[in-house]
Amino acid sequence: MTAIEVVHPYGSVGELHISHGRVGGYAFERNGAGIYSASNRIRTFTEGVADATLSERIKGPLRDAELVIFLGFSFIDINMQILMPERARAKRVLATAMGRSEDTKSALKHQIEQEFTRYNRGGESVEMFEGK
Repeated sequence: MTAIEVVHPYGSVGELHISHGRVGGYAFERNGAGIYSASNRIRTFTEGVADATLSERIKGPLRDAELVIFLGFSFIDINMQILMPERARAKRVLATAMGRSEDTKSALKHQIEQEFTRYNRGGESVEMFEGK
């Protein structure tokens, strides 16, 4: 778990404690002041990602990834804009699309192909899954 970098584009109420391979609770005091302080570290998606460093922390790994996986992602435009790296070159993209119509899945697949695999010249693949 400590080797995985998790980027929170909309902020975070706190960090998880990881000790000796065990995951603990959030690192803030559970009182009025602690909760208020934690709430100030959250931004709504309409506020976007204003920090260029944070934007690069999001887009850099996606630009360089060979495999991109979307789990439980809604693919709304504002979130896609936050994720879209320039010159992405994924070889394979897997995505869940539970409850989406076939037309919507086809359109999402096309968008993902255009945004994540367009610079990959070797057998790009986008797979949409209905499951959870």
